[in-house]
Amino acid sequence: MQLLEEIEIKVQQVPDDSLGTVLRPLWDKALERIEADHQAEVGGQELAREIAVVMDAVLLATYRRVVDRAAGAHALVALGGYGRCEMAPHSDVDLLFLCEREQDKVPEFVSGVLNPLWDLGFEVGHSSRTLVETVQLAREDLESRTAMMDGRLLAGDETLFAEFQERLYKRVPKRTISDLDTWRRQRVATWQSVQLLEPNIKESPGGLREMQVFDWALKAKAKTPEVNELRGQYLDAGDVERLARSRTFLWRVRHALHFAVGRKRDVLEHDLKPQIAAGLGYEDELQELAVERFMRDYYLHARTAYHLVELAFRR
Repeated sequence: MQLLEEIEIKVQQVPDDSLGTVLRPLWDKALERIEADHQAEVGGQELAREIAVVMDAVLLATYRRVVDRAAGAHALVALGGYGRCEMAPHSDVDLLFLCEREQDKVPEFVSGVLNPLWDLGFEVGHSSRTLVETVQLAREDLESRTAMMDGRLLAGDETLFAEFQERLYKRVPKRTISDLDTWRRQRVATWQSVQLLEPNIKESPGGLREMQVFDWALKAKAKTPEVNELRGQYLDAGDVERLARSRTFLWRVRHALHFAVGRKRDVLEHDLKPQIAAGLGYEDELQELAVERFMRDYYLHARTAYHLVELAFRR
């Protein structure tokens, strides 16, 4: 039996107060399989998608248990990294309960979906908003806007979700790209260098956030959630490929950090570097230690990401 089918079946067979107890071994089993894929050198982004697929299975199984508590048209929407299907083993989970009307917000429905995630120990960001509230927030707040631009329908009313996306992209403020560039430059000024002794794989200059900002700018420019075909308008084919390789490498490092620590950890601390290097297959050589080779590759990929995104924004 496939793991996702096993989750679906077992979740339907237990009372609410036992749901976390049932889901924990299934989630752990899924992570064991994903860690084995990681050790077999499966690509970092492919692994990130695998984790999102398992999270989808958990959420959809719990959603179906309580959907009869919902009222009116609604859509359950994954936001941010979860919406992009880019998750590390212990990433946060961001959700939007999108409603057509104020009276369609039902706390019992929302808590029924979220309680199993809390029981599993996930950090869950969530909100319940009407379509009007959501679009207004997106116009006013850059961070909310970018999270929504990554939105992905998990369950519920497809028409409502399509209207949400249409309104969101139709009303993306013209200043969005310049705001993203300013935000990016402020981050760079704060961190000051790509070659940090203990870089944050996600947030430091040249980290994963660098490439996410580029994608958000593309989405805002083209007013569409699909960006894979747009990168080549600002970078040549070779640079697009180099950026993709750097993204894959950084995702492998982030997965390795989460697996090594057993919880969310994005800072590559000094004491962890040898363990991460070994886990990624680096070995000592006569003239260079494994950790030195690993960090040399990290800085190469971080510089690549930083300079290519900078180049794209200047164009």
